[in-house]
Amino acid sequence: MEIGKIKLIVGKNDEEVKVNLEERLAIDQEDLNSELSNQPSEFARFAVLAARAKSRRERIDYELEEYENKLDISIREGATKEDGLTEGKIKALVRIDSKRLAVVNTLIEAKEIEEIAIAAKEAFSQRKDCLISLGANRRAEMDTDLYLKERKKK
Repeated sequence: MEIGKIKLIVGKNDEEVKVNLEERLAIDQEDLNSELSNQPSEFARFAVLAARAKSRRERIDYELEEYENKLDISIREGATKEDGLTEGKIKALVRIDSKRLAVVNTLIEAKEIEEIAIAAKEAFSQRKDCLISLGANRRAEMDTDLYLKERKKK
């Protein structure tokens, strides 16, 4: 898996968002002013994506729970005493259901996407810190240059 390029599936409608995270996080040190001014919108974009990814994961979580409950009820209602179904057997039948397994796999993917989106949001928070440090370094360099020029004049 290439870390720079990610695909996030988020929100109610399973919106697919493709992002080259490596490019979005890169800092053009020659244009710090633009980088600083674009930072809040970039952070907000990924904060929204993280929230949508969480919402999607929670929705799938709920769908899984609802499906398991309906399946459990269906098994119990369709069973007779002769079937000899125990709680353990009912639980096992629910766990091996193919549709349930498909939803579980979707949930695992949704959890992974949520974690990636949260990490991307955190990366933009760290990017902000880098921008602040780079700006401070740039100011210090300019102050030093100014000081040296003043000393040469004397």
